[in-house]
Amino acid sequence: MPLCALRRVRHLLFLGVVGAAACGRAEPAQRPLEHPGELTGRWVRLREDGTWGDTLEYLADGRVLGSTGHPVPASARWGVRDGPAGGRQFCAADGKEGGCTTFRVEGATMVSDGGPYGPTYFRRVP
Repeated sequence: MPLCALRRVRHLLFLGVVGAAACGRAEPAQRPLEHPGELTGRWVRLREDGTWGDTLEYLADGRVLGSTGHPVPASARWGVRDGPAGGRQFCAADGKEGGCTTFRVEGATMVSDGGPYGPTYFRRVP
């Protein structure tokens, strides 16, 4: 997957999830996706400069909504599935481009392993 595609889809997910797809992980469509209640709702990302921004909303039907200044395409979708080596993977796609990565939830914080970009941190927002 080209680097520009990775960057675009990165903003859909946990802003780092798709990097794992470039490392040979399966695409989201290969296994059924679930939309667990623990992940539905609004999440804001911890940015590189230490501020919180780029809010995303994960809907129960699999759609992803962006926020002012951080739009996402109408085709954006998310879901969770069992990973090939155990554990759970968060998956997101924008049309035909997408990927999955492992993640964990610690209280109101979600941590995406993020592939080559390293972990990405999110916190739940009302």
